[in-house]
Amino acid sequence: EIASCLVGSEMCIRDSLTFCVNVLIMRSVLHIRRCIMEQYPIGCLLKMITDKIKIQADANLAQHDLTLTQSRVLGCLARNGGTATQKEIEGFLQVSHPTVAGVIGRMEQKGFVSCRPDPADKRSKLVCQTPRATEIAHQMQATIVAAEQQMLRSLSPKQIAALEDTLRTIYADLG
Repeated sequence: EIASCLVGSEMCIRDSLTFCVNVLIMRSVLHIRRCIMEQYPIGCLLKMITDKIKIQADANLAQHDLTLTQSRVLGCLARNGGTATQKEIEGFLQVSHPTVAGVIGRMEQKGFVSCRPDPADKRSKLVCQTPRATEIAHQMQATIVAAEQQMLRSLSPKQIAALEDTLRTIYADLG
């Protein structure tokens, strides 16, 4: 009995030590990360944040067989009553014609959009939201709201308003 108690105590002590070491390692890693993050200029931090948002959004949207860019196209279509020209989508996404053509082509293959010639301008193509896209629009919106809440959870409403104002100002200053 004494031997089993000693073995049990050794295991308990070992487990406690392992736990303490793990806590110290985690605190050190968080401290190092914080120090590293403080060394980055604002532009790098914005890029790093954007990259994380894209990775998380792509992971969330994968369940719908969409990417973040494709969901933005659907957002553009929704804002325009379900239809927009490729040129309007290019402007909304701020990307080139070949990029939009590729994105729309993949979305058309997946059944999210359909394309037809624009009756007002035969050189232009109208992109239309399909019923499949309309079906998942509410789910996508809920995912976006949840992701934004997660991202801003440590900020007060006043900080969120100040952040939004600051980001709008920076965006406007960039032209």
